[in-house]
Amino acid sequence: MQHQVSTLDHTLPPKGKSDVEIGQADTGILLFAFGLCAGAAIYLMLDFEPQLPLLAGLAGLFVFVLLAVRHLGSSEIAVLALVTLTGVTCGSLITKTHASMRGAPPIVAETPPVILEGWITSVEPGRNGARLRITPHAIAGVDSEKLPNAVRVTHRLSLNMEPGRFVRCLVILRPPPAPSVPGDADFGRAAWFEGLGAVGYVRGRCQGGSIGRPHRFADQIKIRVGEWRRQIGLYVKSAAGERAGGFAAALVSGDRSHLSLEDQEALRRSGLAHLLAISGLHMAIVGGLIYMMVFRGLALVAPLAIRFPVQKIAALAAILSSLVYLTISGASVSTQRAFIMALIVFSGIMLDRSAINLRGFALAMILVTILAPHSVVSPGFQMSFAATGVLIAIFEAWNRRRYKSPHLIQRTRFGRFVFATQSLVVTSVAASLATLPFAIYHFGRLAPFGILANLAAMPIVSFVTAPLAGLCLILSPFGVAEWALRAFGWSLEWILKIAHFGAAQAPDVETTGPIHLPEPAFLMFILALVTIVTFRGFWRFLGGAVFVCSAITIWLVQSMPAAYLTPAGDLILTDGPRKVQLFDGQGLSSLRYADLSQSEECAYDCNFKSAGLQIEIVEGPQRFSCSQDTSKLFIVKSAQQISNPDCRTLVRWADIQSTGGVAIYRTRAGSVRLKRLRNCTGRPWQTCQSQPNRSVE
Repeated sequence: MQHQVSTLDHTLPPKGKSDVEIGQADTGILLFAFGLCAGAAIYLMLDFEPQLPLLAGLAGLFVFVLLAVRHLGSSEIAVLALVTLTGVTCGSLITKTHASMRGAPPIVAETPPVILEGWITSVEPGRNGARLRITPHAIAGVDSEKLPNAVRVTHRLSLNMEPGRFVRCLVILRPPPAPSVPGDADFGRAAWFEGLGAVGYVRGRCQGGSIGRPHRFADQIKIRVGEWRRQIGLYVKSAAGERAGGFAAALVSGDRSHLSLEDQEALRRSGLAHLLAISGLHMAIVGGLIYMMVFRGLALVAPLAIRFPVQKIAALAAILSSLVYLTISGASVSTQRAFIMALIVFSGIMLDRSAINLRGFALAMILVTILAPHSVVSPGFQMSFAATGVLIAIFEAWNRRRYKSPHLIQRTRFGRFVFATQSLVVTSVAASLATLPFAIYHFGRLAPFGILANLAAMPIVSFVTAPLAGLCLILSPFGVAEWALRAFGWSLEWILKIAHFGAAQAPDVETTGPIHLPEPAFLMFILALVTIVTFRGFWRFLGGAVFVCSAITIWLVQSMPAAYLTPAGDLILTDGPRKVQLFDGQGLSSLRYADLSQSEECAYDCNFKSAGLQIEIVEGPQRFSCSQDTSKLFIVKSAQQISNPDCRTLVRWADIQSTGGVAIYRTRAGSVRLKRLRNCTGRPWQTCQSQPNRSVE
């Protein structure tokens, strides 16, 4: 019993420091980390471009005030508030700095068919064909010094080319699209920070070329890594079996091009899509297995074990192997977070410090935000850190309880089995609930059987798939891993069966439509998670309950749009739901309503009704009068001038084409309210050429 209790010391407050002192220190660094993320998000979502000197001045001011307040010994609440505000200003400053490092986009409007030459770095599956990410060597009509870092084009015909191949394609390029409706994902903003300068499609088929590697060393590494990922994915797919080979390749190399769209959709709808992200489980398999192999191997050599700290050597080997896996897997946000957490854990072993705690979680959040501040508004960042933070908070609370009550620890096999079962259930339920608001807000989906699917799948992942993956890692250098990979594929086949069964029970998006979570309610859910992770005891439960109740109240009270009109020419009626093709527009269709199929077509003189709102399509402004009926919305096809441009019951299709989508609401009084996008506000990632100014309600 004495040995069992002592093993808990690594996850508990150090001797000489009270739990209150440790909690205050954790609260400070956590609030700074959350403030850093909030500052990055605020900058990304502003309607104007703030000046760099202003942000730098505010950050410096708050740092100075914080140091002064700490020196004067002010109250703890004042210090924590200033720590949070310092994080907010620093987060905005860091994000502004990243945005300023990008050059002007070379593609600002749709091009005619042009020749694109470059190297394929990755291939991704898509609904309309393979998506090729190409590092350009030359683009017709674009100066060589202004070439974008990357271009993504859709190849609609069959593709017989791998990453690393030099290709020559006839393409039509356009700037990365802005959101099509308010609240939709901003692909253009993400593309700006990722160096993706243009998107488009291939006319015909890409042809191979014979030019060697690019001159830039970074591009050479990028292409080489793409080749390695592709080769590893092909090998794993072949060895793991036809049914689950694509799933196995995605888990091992992060290459999802071998995974069918049906399996991806089933994993999403069943709540198991998190398994596709290279995250903590995968990093734990690689780093933990290397650590145990090196540690146990060196411990068998008595002269080495006596003279050298073999556990520290093993930790260093685990860090290096995790870094290699980070590079090969594509270095997504979830993988970066997992690597930083693994780095903190193994560095703690090397420095004889505590490993898994909220300080390490906060440090990982700070580092990821500094390296990729644009990722804080992405669902991958938010869901990954939400689940991790809640699980670590539960883990620390559980360990404190066990430490204070040693009799709760059962050393029998049955006791350990009960503990493992409890951990599995708590982990699945907590992670599912923590990520639920983000899944609803970003994807408009609710997986009602997600918790049950996770409870069914995670034992297979934990006790079968993960050990087999580790065994494959051990056997691969000796060339005898085929049978282990096949068993690995069998375990994934069971997970796919669970995913397809859970997806079959989920609501059909075509019938129910996506769920609309208002932004204020989403913010309340985020504050609830921040409170649960940051504070302890009474304040944790009180703050979490208050914010959750506020979020649910706002969700129930705030009305959702009756319809959307997108630059792609779609009228999306949320009551139903239906998608009607009104005009021959251009642009990205709404990602949230991408699963809706076109129900009918209409040019003008059509009437629709959604959520009690009457919508009429007319050819010209002479067909109606604003003063007649304020509860009816008119969508005018004609581009001619309108005598009353401030009419709130009118939307001109010409304005939608040039300025972006609009959300259409029906107020409680029965009148029409419009909420337009602000796609032309001078932000670096927005092209504003020939776009008139407009106001937003």
